[in-house]
Amino acid sequence: MKTLILFAAALAAWTAPAGAAALSGGFKTGLNISTFVGDDVAEGDSKISRAGLIAGGYLIFPVARAPFKIQAEALISSKGAVYKWDVLGSAYETRYKLTYLEIPVLARFDFESRTGARPAFLIGPSFGIKLGAKGESRTIGSSSSGDLENIRGLDPGIAIGGVLDMETSKGFITLEGRYTRSLTTIHDGDGGSSADIKNSVASVMVGYRF
Repeated sequence: MKTLILFAAALAAWTAPAGAAALSGGFKTGLNISTFVGDDVAEGDSKISRAGLIAGGYLIFPVARAPFKIQAEALISSKGAVYKWDVLGSAYETRYKLTYLEIPVLARFDFESRTGARPAFLIGPSFGIKLGAKGESRTIGSSSSGDLENIRGLDPGIAIGGVLDMETSKGFITLEGRYTRSLTTIHDGDGGSSADIKNSVASVMVGYRF
C-alpha cells in the first residue's frame, strides 16, 4: 500500500506542470466477464465465465511534452469463475467470488476525430487490492459457502482497452471495453508452493466524463 501511495504522489508531481486546467475526470459502471487462466486451472466443459459488477471513478492527467495522458482510476471490480459438472446424474456447482479495489494507472492515447465521437486507446498496469474472497458450493438439496483463505491480497496485472467519448453540451458520454489479466498467481499456497492461477477479465463499461 505504501508503494502505491508513493507512486501516486510521484505521478501527481510529474503531471502538474502541464496545468491543472486540463485535468478531467468522470465515473463509469459496467459488466465484468471473468474466469481463471494458468497452468494449474482445470479446463474443459466444466469451467464457465462469471458475470460481475465493475464501477468507480477516474481522473485524466495531462503529461507535459508527451503524446499521451495518464488515466488513474479507482474501481470496485468483481472477478472469479464458475465450475459445473455432473456425477452419476447429480449436478454440482462451485462459484468463486473475488472482489477487488482495482487501481489502474493507464497511458491514454487520444485520437483526432472530425465527429463528436472521439476514440482513445488505453494500456498500463492495474493493481488489485483484495476486499473479499468467497466460495460457494451447490448440489441438489444442499449448499455451503465460506471465505477463501488462499487468495493473495494484491493482484498486479496489465490492462488494455479502448474508449469512445461522445460529446454532449456539458461533457462526454463514454463507452469502453477492456481486458485485464493478472501478471502473477492469485493463489497463496502453503509451504511456499502456489498454484498457477490468474484472473482473466473482459469488461464493458458506460460512463460520463466532465
